[in-house]
Amino acid sequence: TVLKDPNCNWNEVFPLQPEHPPDFVDELWNFSVSEIFFASGDSRSTRYMEFEVTPKGHWVALAFDSPRVRTKASSQPRPELWPGLTMERHQDRLKVDFSFATLETLIHNSSIKMQTCLSLGNDGWFLAPHWAPAGSTECWDTQDKPNVKPDFHQPHRFWDIALW
Repeated sequence: TVLKDPNCNWNEVFPLQPEHPPDFVDELWNFSVSEIFFASGDSRSTRYMEFEVTPKGHWVALAFDSPRVRTKASSQPRPELWPGLTMERHQDRLKVDFSFATLETLIHNSSIKMQTCLSLGNDGWFLAPHWAPAGSTECWDTQDKPNVKPDFHQPHRFWDIALW
């Protein structure tokens, strides 16, 4: 996943940053982050994974058995649980590389589900796909979002991605 803007001032886009040096940080959702979620391609499953990163390189990765219910291993998240996952920060982009082994358990019949979002703090967010109360999958930005509280933990509403 790449977020790129050559003229970007990261401190303006991501205003809430942890004070400590870049590292693995539980509860990173308290800060401005870029997020990507992957869910099982099996529509009967409620399993999914969440990956968050700040422009300064703070990151967290979590696995869930169902919405907002962390797996036993993720109840005390540690970077050692995520071998093969690399986070890179460059002057103009954030990049996350996933190994096949990281996502393999979510692949079902050559498909996986995905969602991306920015949680910027101060009620700023962007979620894709986003859903209006009527079940729309339109995307919304912070100026024109519908009058709904964002709940990013809804894997049944993620995009279906076919893997070839």
